[in-house]
Amino acid sequence: MNLFPFLHLRETKYIHLWHRKCQGCWKCVEICPKDVLAGRGRLNHGHVRIKDRDACNGCKKCVRVCVNNAIEYIYVPRSRQHAAEKEIES
Repeated sequence: MNLFPFLHLRETKYIHLWHRKCQGCWKCVEICPKDVLAGRGRLNHGHVRIKDRDACNGCKKCVRVCVNNAIEYIYVPRSRQHAAEKEIES
């Protein structure tokens, strides 16, 4: 059971997007090579959203370009990742 079903709108496997910190400059949308992020219209506060979470490869370009620290890199060691996958299978 997922206690936070809305997190898929803010996370990929590698990044977490903080909507409250986003100022809508959209530099991350422009620099993303995999077209993971998309901008919302200016009428909807101009925040960035995650468009294709499976396309993210963890290149960190969006993290580096964000001056407001609205995008955070999530590091998951392989050992913890495999342990979590085995736990799900059980």
